[in-house]
Formats: sequence, C-alpha cells, structure tokens
Amino acid sequence: SRLSIPLGSLYLKNLFFRFSPLHEIISIVITVIMKFFWVFKKKSNEACQPISTEAMMTEKLKKELDEQGKLIFYGINFETNSAIIKPESEAVLKQISNLLNANPSLKINIEGHTDNVGEELYNQQLSEKRANAVKDYLVQKNKVAVNRITTIGKGEKLPIAENSTELGKAANRRVEITSKTN
Repeated sequence: SRLSIPLGSLYLKNLFFRFSPLHEIISIVITVIMKFFWVFKKKSNEACQPISTEAMMTEKLKKELDEQGKLIFYGINFETNSAIIKPESEAVLKQISNLLNANPSLKINIEGHTDNVGEELYNQQLSEKRANAVKDYLVQKNKVAVNRITTIGKGEKLPIAENSTELGKAANRRVEITSKTN
C-alpha cells in the first residue's frame, strides 16, 4: 500500500491505523472523537450562556408555585417574639426576590404563621408583623414593587404539625407564599 502525506483527519486516521488488527474499532473511535470536537467547537462559537444555580432554583420555585399553589419557607427566621429578620434569612429572601424579578407579572401573598406558644391574639399580631417584615425587606432591599405583594397573618390557626413537640412547633413557625390568583 502506498503512504501519502496526511492532509486531513481522514488521511491521518488511515496512515496510522491502516495495518492494525483493530483498524475498524480505532477508526470508529477516532471518527466519534472528531465529531465530538466539531460539535463542541460549533457550540462554543454560538452565544449560549450556562444556566446558573440561582436561575435553576427560580425555575423550580415557579414550577412548585404553579403546581401546588404555594411555597413554604422555613429559612426565614426572626428574633424571638419579634418581627426582626435574622441575617441568616437573607439567602431565602433572595430566592423569593429572584422569583419575583424573573416573573414580573407575578403578584404574591405573604402569609405569616406561628406556633401556639403564647396568647392567640398575640400570635395573630406577631404573624402579621412578620409577614409585613418580609414584604418590607423585599421592597426595600430587593426593589420589588410594593403593589405586587400583599400580606396576611394567620397566627396559630393553620398548623401543619402538632404543637406538642419542639419539632412540630418549629414546622408551624413559617412563611408561605401564594400567588394572588390562587
């Protein structure tokens, strides 16, 4: 067989593997690799942006809100017997802000819930103050339009767990987001 100067990938493939017993398998592997690099090169020249983790979380929250009608957040924490939001709540509040910013027509209700420790009237008022604190945070720190958010305090009226254990009480202290259309 005659050797030729490799002028392209096909010549390169034939030059090195023509006399190999594994010629056919190696030829296929090289072809697949070359196609992969061609596709990779083509995609890298296009203007495609990777999807960020924040964007994926925002999409997940929107889907859950659409499917279930509400979002329950446990990561929004307050000082004891207060509507002062603790600093560790910022990441969760940022998720809510991202959801609203990614969906400009979305209007929400923020519901505050408490456990049953203390008087019912006190818990009702505390839940209202906490829902308003979340709204104020979103409006003031994340520039969400005030007319897109309404608040309501539910107090201890709608527990989702037993209030007889600390774990149950913690589950009942929550903030829920619902769509205004629901």
